[in-house]
Amino acid sequence: MADNQQDLGLPGEEQEAYDELERFKRVWRNEKCAPVLLPHEKDLLEKVRQYVREQEEFLEEEAEKHQRIDATKALMLNMLRMDVERCNYLVRSYLRTRLLKIQKLYQSLLTDDQRYNLMSREEQRFCRSYADLVGKHFHSCVLDRLPENLRGMANEEMIAQPPLDDHVFVSVLEDIPDPVHIESEAVEMKKDETFVIRFRHIEQLVTDQKIQLV
Repeated sequence: MADNQQDLGLPGEEQEAYDELERFKRVWRNEKCAPVLLPHEKDLLEKVRQYVREQEEFLEEEAEKHQRIDATKALMLNMLRMDVERCNYLVRSYLRTRLLKIQKLYQSLLTDDQRYNLMSREEQRFCRSYADLVGKHFHSCVLDRLPENLRGMANEEMIAQPPLDDHVFVSVLEDIPDPVHIESEAVEMKKDETFVIRFRHIEQLVTDQKIQLV
């Protein structure tokens, strides 16, 4: 991608943009594979969106020139257009994946401040609105038809908890200095090793981007 940008004279720092896109791919893959909601990568997401806007503007400018271009440059433009489409897909997929998780785990997100803060402000508003709609629907369809003594809805056992004990496949991106303690066993993780492990044991390492879900 960096070579294509240099040949076309595209704006921005090519290597920095490439590194940010590669990092966002890892963030997207982790979100897709994690059984719980991960921290919202607001700054990185905005950088990717800015990159997409810049490249779309460049492609529009090239299209408006209405000039003959050689086959090499035409190929480069097509490759850039495909790259922008892939970036747009990753952004949409990332946000859609998070919204689906919020719909599934909205109760636990609203009752746990730490997990609530994993959402962006827009996601927090969506979560509250979704919970309000579900609550009203549940009341009108179920609770209002039950006897008064059976209408207790604030039972913690009814709240869907994050499935932290789900097993995940992980690839270690760098040597982990401290062993991961799993019950009575201490597991050392070295770069390029792979493991199958319960998510709760490596959640922080995923957040720190020291390991990659696969």
